[in-house]
Amino acid sequence: MTYRIIVDVANPIQLNETALMLPDIKQGEKYINSEEASWTNTGNYPIKDMHPASYEVLNSPYSDKSYNIFNAFLRVNMFDTQPDQSSFLSMELDMYAVSGDYSSVISFEYVFDAEQNQVSPVNGLMNERDGIAIYNPLKLEVQVKIVP
Repeated sequence: MTYRIIVDVANPIQLNETALMLPDIKQGEKYINSEEASWTNTGNYPIKDMHPASYEVLNSPYSDKSYNIFNAFLRVNMFDTQPDQSSFLSMELDMYAVSGDYSSVISFEYVFDAEQNQVSPVNGLMNERDGIAIYNPLKLEVQVKIVP
């Protein structure tokens, strides 16, 4: 019988900021920033690009607090981001949002993908059993004001 030992840190994705205050956005304008914040792979394995696992709306002018206007994405370098390399967080906003103050907590959840020998998003695995849950979720709070 053979065993495999996986050695990594609990938080391999380190954002340069844990909270982002975006500039005021005019209602109806498209907002896309492919370099909103930077992040570094402080772990021992490559990291694949990642979409959030969930968004928690903290503040919104809508009565339905499930309506999220943020779309985030952890970009990688070429195919992945290797240990000690950095890349960027991309951010896009729903251009049809009404004016008001918005804030959400964006949560990225990831696992060790033993088959690919890399860090992968939970929602990106073909089979959830392929992932080994050894990492803490990454949370980022984002705020913006949509102005008329």
